[in-house]
Amino acid sequence: VLTVGALTLTPPDTLEKASMAPFAWHLFWRRVTRPEAAQAEARLLDLGLGAGRWRRSDTAASSAPDDYVHSVSIDGTGDATLVMVHGLANGGGIFTRNLRPLSAAFARIHAVDWRGAGLSGRPTYEPDDHDSARDFLVDGLEAWRAKEGVDRMVLLGHSMG
Repeated sequence: VLTVGALTLTPPDTLEKASMAPFAWHLFWRRVTRPEAAQAEARLLDLGLGAGRWRRSDTAASSAPDDYVHSVSIDGTGDATLVMVHGLANGGGIFTRNLRPLSAAFARIHAVDWRGAGLSGRPTYEPDDHDSARDFLVDGLEAWRAKEGVDRMVLLGHSMG
């Protein structure tokens, strides 16, 4: 176990270690449960925005119990609605430090986790090709948008093209 400040890295178990490159286990971030991740998200948002200035939602993307889109929303003082989506191997938490400054320019800001990433659900799907993988992600965002009542938005994307 390696502790640096408030961060504790726990060595992987034998199976995890066997699948890693030699000497890489010490770089391993331990897996967290969804409640632990949600608690970490809340602590970051409370620290950056203040308690009570943000809200989260988990919006069903289909009828499957593990298919939902997680988002964090804040109200701002501007006119338009901003929807931010993260890049590959990330989550909406990447935008935590941007929420407060952007709240001066937008009426409402949403940081949305793609399906299968961040705090969103992990539904099973097997894309046939690039287009079906893209459609799977966009369909989840569209289900979220419709249920959140977002008709018009500025869409900000990070990294995925």
